Amino acid sequence: MTPIPVNSVEYSNWATPAQLTVQHLFASRTPANTVQVTARFVSCMNTPLAIKVRTSFMDANQAPTEEPSAWQSVFLQPHLTATYTERSTSKAVMLYLIEVMPGDSGP
Repeated sequence: MTPIPVNSVEYSNWATPAQLTVQHLFASRTPANTVQVTARFVSCMNTPLAIKVRTSFMDANQAPTEEPSAWQSVFLQPHLTATYTERSTSKAVMLYLIEVMPGDSGP
């Protein structure tokens, strides 16, 4: 089994990377010393696209520092961008993993 890279975006469905790309991935400490991650996605589709996204925050040993965040729906119009942001609750966060899976139909 290949290790999952941390501080990255992982897709749960092999078709998703052909439909969606990550334009930018940011992580920073907040004034409260927690971590905020932001991913900017770009749709590669000619039709609207819906995805679900969540984040797992980990310590330096890749052990969870808290439960994964709730799944959030993100809707992208054809060939446009959308931004996803999540904040940790723990100050012990050193690493993160953003997971993406296909979502329900958009509005």
